[in-house]
Amino acid sequence: MDLSNFLISTAVERAKKIQKEERVLMLSHQEWDNFQKIIATPTKPTPQLKELMALEGFSHYETPTPQ
Repeated sequence: MDLSNFLISTAVERAKKIQKEERVLMLSHQEWDNFQKIIATPTKPTPQLKELMALEGFSHYETPTPQ
């Protein structure tokens, strides 16, 4: 393998590793438990969130109502 092929193959492998790191979120058991609790107990939308959801592009989404 010549130097150019080596450098290209090394760069490709590194890029794949970086992509994987960006797509996969690793959580500890405690972090996962906390995440699930937060998801299970939504809060009321803030005025800022309502303003954001009113922007063009969000119009086809309904504002979730807390239960």
